[in-house]
Amino acid sequence: LKSWGCKDVRFQPFSVESWSRGTLSLTIGSEGQMQTIKSVTLAHSPVSAQIDLPLADMGNGLEEDYRAAPEKVKGKIALVYLGVLPNSKPGTGTLHRSEKTALAIKYGAKGIIIINTASGGILLTGTASVTGKLIPIPAVCIGKEDGMALKEKLTQTSLNARIKILYTSQHF
Repeated sequence: LKSWGCKDVRFQPFSVESWSRGTLSLTIGSEGQMQTIKSVTLAHSPVSAQIDLPLADMGNGLEEDYRAAPEKVKGKIALVYLGVLPNSKPGTGTLHRSEKTALAIKYGAKGIIIINTASGGILLTGTASVTGKLIPIPAVCIGKEDGMALKEKLTQTSLNARIKILYTSQHF
């Protein structure tokens, strides 16, 4: 920086919380018929979690989806679409995945599975935290095709999701 003419250049130490992926397992189905789903954990998920809970389709994952059925997701794993679902009412906006995660937490979800909007089994990475700190529930992303198939299956039967994660987080 000094070589570019900047004055008063000095080293200032700071601390930061880091988060690093480890292992993830996501299986969804009914007892005896669990299927492994390709997934990636979103940053700032807990360093370890192991949950096996019913899946609740929360549509676009917006406040209006939760207000329409506030008890639907309590104690369950929320399934939400990253963007705006086709056939949503005109003018429906969307939120960042971290805001959708915060809403799931607010309404009592114990986990969240976010369906990516890109076709081809592409998994989205990035943070699920609005604060930059670890969140209390596991947050994972799955591909569009898998997610839309799950949404369809949920119209016919109930499904459970098992999420197992183990990661590291430290302050530097």
